[in-house]
Amino acid sequence: MTAPTLSRSPIAVGDTAVLQWNLPAGAQLLAGPKGDDSLAVLPAGPGRWILQPLSVGMHGGDTLRAVSGHDTVKECVPRFQATSHLASTQDTTAASLLPPEEVPVPFPWKYVGLGALLLAAVALFVLWWRRRPHKAPPAPVVPPPPVIDPLDAASQALDLLEERAAKGLTPRETAFEVGEVVRVLHRALFEFSLAAESTSREWLDWADGSLGPEATGALRQFLSEADRLRYAGIEADSLPLFAAARQVLRAAARERKAS
Repeated sequence: MTAPTLSRSPIAVGDTAVLQWNLPAGAQLLAGPKGDDSLAVLPAGPGRWILQPLSVGMHGGDTLRAVSGHDTVKECVPRFQATSHLASTQDTTAASLLPPEEVPVPFPWKYVGLGALLLAAVALFVLWWRRRPHKAPPAPVVPPPPVIDPLDAASQALDLLEERAAKGLTPRETAFEVGEVVRVLHRALFEFSLAAESTSREWLDWADGSLGPEATGALRQFLSEADRLRYAGIEADSLPLFAAARQVLRAAARERKAS
């Protein structure tokens, strides 16, 4: 039994070569050369095969096995290089070995590998993006509260106080809270810095030197009504006080317009 031989090497893709393994009489073949999507194998008789490479690269190297008597014999298929030049037109065996529609298409390992790398890169990017510290979105800008005209604010405050007075706010408390509304108005409109702590006499003195006759007269009437309620009984009527306070607002509006 001799080592297997190949009729030629290198072999172009699509060409064929004969692999010959001379087996002794009575020997039984256990395993021949293996075909795959890169190499077509066609049995051509005992110990004889036709090999056709289907892709460029090294082929062969697989194990041949046979039983001769009581011995198992192993040999390797000679390795050979498949080149890329066109098959020879003289090689008629190449056309008869495998029709074009039956030639196995090599598996595109290159593109599968590139696709797997791309998917892995995308997965790593998504994982990094999810774990990276994200900046908190900027807090929404809260617009400043609308500026309310001091006269409007005072008028609204008087409306609320009048409702409370009708529901039981005492005359003394009514006089005090309405007085605070008028003090805030004079501080906002005419920069009366001592409005919070001045006495009624000090307030009038300031008005005599800072306001016109109408505004000063309205303030004097208002303070008169406020003093009356501070010492009045629980049943005292607070309507004159609110009327005097609104007269202060009207006089202040004309004073501001004239200044």
